[in-house]
Amino acid sequence: MPPAAFADTVGATVPSGARTEDVLQALRLRTAILHRALDERVPIAGDAPSLGDYLQHLLALQPWLSAMLAWRARQAVGPDAHAELQPQPQLDWIAEDLRVAGPAACAAAAARVPSAPTAPWPDEAGAAYRWGAAYVLEGSSLGASVLYSRLAGPLAPQPLRFLQASGSSPGPRWARFCQLMRQEVQGPADIAQACAGAADAFGRLLAAYPGPLATAAVLEPAA
Repeated sequence: MPPAAFADTVGATVPSGARTEDVLQALRLRTAILHRALDERVPIAGDAPSLGDYLQHLLALQPWLSAMLAWRARQAVGPDAHAELQPQPQLDWIAEDLRVAGPAACAAAAARVPSAPTAPWPDEAGAAYRWGAAYVLEGSSLGASVLYSRLAGPLAPQPLRFLQASGSSPGPRWARFCQLMRQEVQGPADIAQACAGAADAFGRLLAAYPGPLATAAVLEPAA
């Protein structure tokens, strides 16, 4: 399913006459199946991931992250209107990890990453959609922190720069992100757009990790 279809199906599950709903709760509910599918496919989420699995993960993330950040940089809308939420230098961290691993290891990992066409991100998208897309990226920092604590020993001496990030807990930034998103994304229409942005972000990333997806579960309206 192409990224736009993910956005259409997940966004469509927010009924126009729904009761007032918290955007964070809506995002978690509407993207649960996509999040679960990604967790099942990402090789470093397995029981004993190798350095090759880690490099494959970085090489799959790199084009997705590059395209998203370039799109966000073109307009300071939604989260990018807040200086405190400016994107972190994640592409630099990926580049550092790849350099340390060396060309041979990176080439072997690259052979495992499918060549997936990348549709342009919609420059006409509004603030709520952009909050939803950013939600996926910001949330991934929490998962990276957990993975770092689990993999730093087994994959040493690889520095895991990407997972280590800034070296500080991502919790305060995540809390501030959620606070601002809740202030700015309210009402069924905006929440639907935020869910569409998050679904699009997940859909584009899932293209780098082929596997089955229970689309019926995506289409099922929330209870």
